[in-house]
Amino acid sequence: MIKDNYQANTRNKLIAEAFYLTGDIEKYGSGFVRIRKELKKYPTMKMELEEIPNDFLAVLSYTKQRMGLVEDNVTDNRRKHIVELMKKNKKITPIEMANSIGVVRKTIARDLEL
Repeated sequence: MIKDNYQANTRNKLIAEAFYLTGDIEKYGSGFVRIRKELKKYPTMKMELEEIPNDFLAVLSYTKQRMGLVEDNVTDNRRKHIVELMKKNKKITPIEMANSIGVVRKTIARDLEL
C-alpha cells in the first residue's frame, strides 16, 4: 500500500456499496492513492501506515496546520505586502506593518516566523 501497487479488497461490500450510493466515496480501492496525491499539496502533513493484528492503521498528522488554498493566497499576498513595506522603510515595526495592512500584530509576527 505504501507504493500504490496493491490490489484493493472490500471487506464489507454492503457498507462500501452504501457509501458509494450516498456519494461518500467515488470509487473503490483508490483512497490511499488519492490521499497521498492530495497530501503533496500540504508539505507539513504526513500519513503513516501501521500494521495492527489482522489490519492496518492509517495515521494522518501535521507539524503546522494549513487552512487551505484561499488562506494560503491571503497569507502569501500579506507576506508580499510585508516585504514591500520593509523595502520602503527598513526600520518599520511589526505594529506599524499591522496598522498598514489592517491585521493584528500577532498575524504579522506569525508571518515573519515562516
